Amino acid sequence: MTLILLNRSLGADLLAALIVIVTYTLVLRNLVGVQSWQALTKRGIELHANGQDARLGSLLKTFFMLDVGSHGIAAVVGMMLAAPVAGWLGWTEPIAGWLGVYCVTLLYGWQSVPLSVFRIFGAQRALGVSYGLAPLLQFIVVLSLWPLDVDLGWYLVAWMIIAGVETAVLFVLGQRVLRGHEGSGWIWAKARLRGQGLRLAFWTNAASSLDVIVKQLDTLIVSVVVSMQAVVAYRMLKQVASLVSRVADPLYQTAFPKLIALAAADRVGAYRMALSYGVNFLWIGAVAFALLGGTAWIWLDLALGSEYAQYAGAVSLYLFGLTVSLVFLPVHPLTIGFGRAREATIFLLVSHAAYLFAVVELGDRWGLVGVSAGYLAAVLIVTGSRLYLVARQPEADRHE
Repeated sequence: MTLILLNRSLGADLLAALIVIVTYTLVLRNLVGVQSWQALTKRGIELHANGQDARLGSLLKTFFMLDVGSHGIAAVVGMMLAAPVAGWLGWTEPIAGWLGVYCVTLLYGWQSVPLSVFRIFGAQRALGVSYGLAPLLQFIVVLSLWPLDVDLGWYLVAWMIIAGVETAVLFVLGQRVLRGHEGSGWIWAKARLRGQGLRLAFWTNAASSLDVIVKQLDTLIVSVVVSMQAVVAYRMLKQVASLVSRVADPLYQTAFPKLIALAAADRVGAYRMALSYGVNFLWIGAVAFALLGGTAWIWLDLALGSEYAQYAGAVSLYLFGLTVSLVFLPVHPLTIGFGRAREATIFLLVSHAAYLFAVVELGDRWGLVGVSAGYLAAVLIVTGSRLYLVARQPEADRHE
């Protein structure tokens, strides 16, 4: 709904510019900033399970310092590259200037610590707030500004404020979750590098960063290779896919720490749990594919206009790939729990390289249908590689 109102208020060209500006910062956030929540969650679960909550303070402080420092560097890099990127996109002032200004949001975009705390202690309500707060505030802002016929700058300023509010709320909720645990005074703890699982953090950060970067970078490529109109349709497609993912996300966030913990204790039990969760994800994906993929031409017409109905085939193909991805989503935490994070990241790099190549080549030939086909191919590569990794018997088990 937010995207529909923005399209009505700004028009397709300015909406595409807003999407690209936000995407630019997200790419930097994940390319330069440290995305360490997976390693932090795994290490935190281990400490909590062993009754070592007192050591959580040092763990959280260490990753918080890495988070803040890396995001500061990302902001500086983004501001320095803003002018060349704007020139590459063919933008002029004032829109070109906003590309650098919006990078300020990177200075307060560090959220790994509270998001990991929610997962470590199973705070599902707080985790739900973390996923719904910013979209809700953005919808309220758009609903308020839409009748006023304001320009792009108003929305970007509002988005910057919302990003700050989101970070502040997450930290307040994180402290509430930590209350009653010995790690609640983590901000005063001493940061230390040894024994904090930084090697795992490197590989999980690389995997998480690659995944998010590619999911944002493809939007920039579509704007150049296909068209600015296609960017709006592609963003709408991604929002629909995001809604489906959010339906599945509470289940995944519940499964993630359980699968990691069980993988270390009972390999067969972890397989069975992953299979059980996979069946549940299959139902979510199949229903979404049937309802949204089968009626894509209708809601594209209603939401964006009749000229966007041509992208219905691309939407259906993309949602099919999303369904496959959801079914095998529980395999991902198993790769971490079984100590396969490094190999999984290497395979992920291969799949993303293939995907970006497909976006450029197939997108140039077949438009968004080619992009969706590339996405499906990447999903199959990642899924196959993860299944191979978790099926391999660890060296330690072979010699028992």
